[in-house]
Amino acid sequence: MQRLLQPSRRAVVIGLPVLAIVILGLIFGLRAALGGGGDDKGSNASPTATGKSAGLLQETITGLQGIESRDLAGRDTAGGISGTNPDAPVPGGEGDRLIIPSINVDAPLTMKVVGPDGQMPNPDGPQDVVWYDFSGFSGLGGRPGVGGNTVLSGHVDYHNYGPAVFWDLNKLEEGTEIDVHLRDGSTYKYSVSWNRVVDPGASDWADIVKATPQESLTMVTCAGTFDSTTRSYDHRRVVWAVRVS
Repeated sequence: MQRLLQPSRRAVVIGLPVLAIVILGLIFGLRAALGGGGDDKGSNASPTATGKSAGLLQETITGLQGIESRDLAGRDTAGGISGTNPDAPVPGGEGDRLIIPSINVDAPLTMKVVGPDGQMPNPDGPQDVVWYDFSGFSGLGGRPGVGGNTVLSGHVDYHNYGPAVFWDLNKLEEGTEIDVHLRDGSTYKYSVSWNRVVDPGASDWADIVKATPQESLTMVTCAGTFDSTTRSYDHRRVVWAVRVS
């Protein structure tokens, strides 16, 4: 996914030492932000190589909503379900899908491992949604049915394709239903709590992707204005939802 998502409709710590938190903040702020629109060169592109789209999305941001400390703090007290199926499949197998009825999303889930360098690999294509395996980082991420914070990303647009899977992510409002369907037949339902646009350089991504006491889901994509020089968007959109069934 390149650096942690870029905003737009087109085309991610607790228990760690303070120094590790600072390092992770830099990693996620500078290297894990999903870059612009998608590129047809595939996944694992470096942050500077991503964002090869024509910049279809030019989303007017009239006031950066931001992810305020109260938004993040509220995740520790929000209602929800705290894991019901410790044997749930690891997302990314054939048949695993993200479904958002309100914006007609029904997309396959791919599993990507966040390596020691904190790099979050790109989704595989315009309709692919990545689930990130943060198992190498204590206190980050999570899995549907098991617990924590399930972190997903997708492109907002894609080179030689146009609007991609998360093109309409900006339309999600509080209470919108999001479903994760896994190959064992289980479905985990989430309800959107908030939808924010953030400045990737001024955001604490380690806090955004950290595990939560109840099961939750965080989706990230690009937002804002496409810069043809850097081939990337200047903001990120972050949607956070709590599991309700």
